Amino acid sequence: MRLRLYAVTLVIMGCVWASDMLWREPFTVRDMDRPIKYALVLLAMPAILVGLKSTHPLKWGVWVGAWGAAVTAAWQVHVWDWDRAWGYTNAIPFGQVSLLLGIWSWAWARQAQLAAHRLFGWSAALAGVYACLASETRGAWVVLPFLVILILWLKPNHQQSRAQRQGETTWQRTNWRIWAVSMVLSITVFTSLWPSMQTRLTEAHTEWSAYQSRENEATSVGQRLAHWKLAWNMGWHKPWLGWGQKAYEAEKKQLVESGHAPRILLDYGHAHHEWLDIWAKKGLLGVCALALFFAVPLGCYATVIRQSVQPGTHTSQADAHTMAVCGLVMVIGYLGFGMTQVVFAHNSTNMVYLFMNLIWLAPVTARTQDAKADRD
Repeated sequence: MRLRLYAVTLVIMGCVWASDMLWREPFTVRDMDRPIKYALVLLAMPAILVGLKSTHPLKWGVWVGAWGAAVTAAWQVHVWDWDRAWGYTNAIPFGQVSLLLGIWSWAWARQAQLAAHRLFGWSAALAGVYACLASETRGAWVVLPFLVILILWLKPNHQQSRAQRQGETTWQRTNWRIWAVSMVLSITVFTSLWPSMQTRLTEAHTEWSAYQSRENEATSVGQRLAHWKLAWNMGWHKPWLGWGQKAYEAEKKQLVESGHAPRILLDYGHAHHEWLDIWAKKGLLGVCALALFFAVPLGCYATVIRQSVQPGTHTSQADAHTMAVCGLVMVIGYLGFGMTQVVFAHNSTNMVYLFMNLIWLAPVTARTQDAKADRD
């Protein structure tokens, strides 16, 4: 049922994105790049549901991915001497995805049975956060404390098996050592990155003040605020279906040429705000579709978490809880990221949301079905 609901939201959002492409002249298949991705997720659903029998690939994939992001960031910043870690896509989506990998690593680390696995998981969590900080993605920095609070709140509560109790004993014996290593690594990370972080935060405050006092739009913060204002006003002119991408760009250009909008806005194809961007381009219909796109997975994960934290829940459901927490963290994270960036305008963040939702939902659905069959 959960995958079916997710499939419905994919179809709806795919149609929303395709509505722009179908009317382009001349029409090319390349214009359908984004809707095709959504269709591919539908094709992948049966394979994931039937073929994913273990959560170990998920756990280790997340941990290795977080370390990979950290190594990439460290190489680019400290070896190539780049101003920030860009990954192989763009600095902003790279920082956002790295943060999610770090939080996911944390979720899996606290559920691991062996002390060695927990240590690797905790270090992977720190590695993902390091990559996020090195990317200097301020929007992700704002979201970071909320995700930390969320994952602390959603602590698993299940009965432990004998093997897990033995693993817990091992963990307690080495607890102080692991925390000592973690503290040293954390201090090292923040010490090495703090100068650049402080510069970025100071820039944000300066740019905000410049926009408020002189309406200076020629900055990162200033152009965002100007874009938000423009998108909000444009949306009210066509509140039901919006302008569409092509008409949006044409109208924005006309407003710039007439002096009603700053010229810097022509350098960007979106409004740097997920909700305002879709409000201007797709109207209320697009806003409702986007809300559904977030609400359906959010509701599915919340339901699984609520069921798995009931007293007497067994260890067999611990993995389902962790996967649901990872999914919930991702949806909340994307809601936060979308406040300063249009995450679905980038290929990397689009693909992560599409397929990681599928991955987190599919095993949960399969396990729920297995449990139901056992009860029957």
